[in-house]
Amino acid sequence: MYSIKLATYLNDIGIPFAMLPALQIKQSIGIRRGKNDQIDAQRIAEYAWLHRETIQATLLPAKSILKLQSLLTLRNRLVCDRGGYEATWKEQKKALEGKEHKGIFQVYKSLIMNLTVQVKRLKNK
Repeated sequence: MYSIKLATYLNDIGIPFAMLPALQIKQSIGIRRGKNDQIDAQRIAEYAWLHRETIQATLLPAKSILKLQSLLTLRNRLVCDRGGYEATWKEQKKALEGKEHKGIFQVYKSLIMNLTVQVKRLKNK
């Protein structure tokens, strides 16, 4: 997500690049002490140099696929958030009976309804 703009730019102007999982690089290095941006950049450069023959250039999916991935990520986030609010709402309804807590329940209900509407809106994008 953080490098997609750079990756898209490099792809558009025809410069080959590789995007690798950070965990892959970290595991290849082993346990080492010290961590900051300069040290991390050096370790990434060392990894790239040592594996330059086997690292393959990244091929970005079509822009429509990238958009679809973003929409699905957002949808999953909304669905998870809605589930969390539903669970909390049900728990609090059991624990906090009475009219004095009606405002709290209305807020939860409103949030849940709004998230449901947003999930449905994403289907039309």
